[in-house]
Amino acid sequence: MGELFELASEDSDIADEVDTQLQSIEVQLKALELERMLGGEFDGNDALVTINSGAGGTESQDWAQMVMRMVLRWAERKGYKCELLDSLAGEEAGIKSSTFFGARS
Repeated sequence: MGELFELASEDSDIADEVDTQLQSIEVQLKALELERMLGGEFDGNDALVTINSGAGGTESQDWAQMVMRMVLRWAERKGYKCELLDSLAGEEAGIKSSTFFGARS
């Protein structure tokens, strides 16, 4: 491996190829790490998710709504079918709380 980096320091074409390969390896490693984290006995099961804004006022209610939208979009991209069970709107903006059910499609 040391020889490869030595060659890369002398030749920009080799340096570009090494950089491309390292980026590809990083992407593959991240995917494997996620798969390892979500590879437990119960990780393929359905989920019930509740998001609460807490006691932070309008800002926390806005943040809770943003978190809910991010989680729902992530779930959709990953092939989950989500059903909104309950949502309580904030006084001015955002949500006070939200509960949804997620299942593999």
